[in-house]
Amino acid sequence: MSFLGRLFGSSNQSSHDDPNIPAAIITSETPVEAPALGDENRPATNETSTKELGASLDLVFCVDCTGSMGSYIASAQENIRSIVEKLIAFEKCDVQFALVCYRDHPPQDSSYVTQVFNFTKSLSKMQEYVDSMSANGGGDGPEAVADGLHAVLHMPWRKAATKISILISDAPPHGLGENGDGFPDGCPLGHDPIAIAHEMLAAGITVYTVGCEGALGSYQFARDFLISIAEITQGQAITLASAGLLSDVILGGAREEMALEKLMHDVQREIEQVRHETPAISEEEVTDRVQSMFAARNIKSKQMIHDNVVDAPWKEHIKKGKNMSEVRAALSAAAPSSSVHRASGGIPGPGLAPSYRAPSASLRSASHDAECESMCSMEAPSMASMAPAPRMEMPVSKAASHVECVERDVSYEQVSRMVKKSAARSKISFSSKSSS
Repeated sequence: MSFLGRLFGSSNQSSHDDPNIPAAIITSETPVEAPALGDENRPATNETSTKELGASLDLVFCVDCTGSMGSYIASAQENIRSIVEKLIAFEKCDVQFALVCYRDHPPQDSSYVTQVFNFTKSLSKMQEYVDSMSANGGGDGPEAVADGLHAVLHMPWRKAATKISILISDAPPHGLGENGDGFPDGCPLGHDPIAIAHEMLAAGITVYTVGCEGALGSYQFARDFLISIAEITQGQAITLASAGLLSDVILGGAREEMALEKLMHDVQREIEQVRHETPAISEEEVTDRVQSMFAARNIKSKQMIHDNVVDAPWKEHIKKGKNMSEVRAALSAAAPSSSVHRASGGIPGPGLAPSYRAPSASLRSASHDAECESMCSMEAPSMASMAPAPRMEMPVSKAASHVECVERDVSYEQVSRMVKKSAARSKISFSSKSSS
């Protein structure tokens, strides 16, 4: 059985035997060829009222299938098998799944860049998709993440469905400035993961990113990138150090997103009323109003809660960019020539001093080169005059040890995400200043 097959949990037991699964949802459909990834397949959210959303779920797994993923995927083999059954049993929803696998471009990988498996409602068909996959290949470190996200964006999403993609990866995309990147200018096909994330937000596609620790921590910007993609699309990010929790992450994220989509009509209506009363109103003020409205009505929602903490010092620089070019410029200006060494999981070992990591060519600047020349021309200080370098502080990263989905009052963070989603879908903007 392939690593990916074990990830999603192969079994000879038929899901039709489970009395908790509505028979009408599980179908035995004929194979469907993956669609051409053209503009005609992009979701048209403007034609669908947000009030209709929430009754159905389109879920796409986007998986890094390079060789380094094998051990992480294999460790999750017993935790994914029941996701479909639980979603249907808990939410009584119409669920369909798809799978996008990606590796890398030649010459880094000669097998494939992406493999796309179209939406299906058949559990046996989804199992076929997964069992056909294997973890192999790769090359320079960064992978074809942009191509995977591009394929996800252009899937034939249903207009009225809650749209979620689960991105599972242990490496960043090309073009962020990592050392040894075979494509330092980004995806050779021109796909831009940051621009794609903003398109996903406007199209109502929410991305949950699952970072596979170990390899992930060896990159300077990988964690920050995965968190940024999740936050740009108003999803959530979590690390996979504890693989046994992966099914809880996927299930909890899907249930929370479906619950929030059911509230989007109320959010949109409140935004329209607030903007009518006060045209020059800030996003923060709108969020406060919507939160107060939900609190007054005692509205509750499902929430995925966990104790995951991830160090991401470059996240804001990535999130602010509209495309990879802007992100590279921001990182080039902000990333120091010396950074804290990150041990596995992002936690510095005891007594570990900052280590020097040479910037890649794309992160070097004229000022950096001038600084180096100046330093080289200086007389070396005596050993006696050299004081120990001050220890650099960094947030402690902590992999999730607990994940669950609970029902609580709608949180401010959830309201903020819904307001941002509504604004993006409706193509409206708020004032940058408070109206008070």
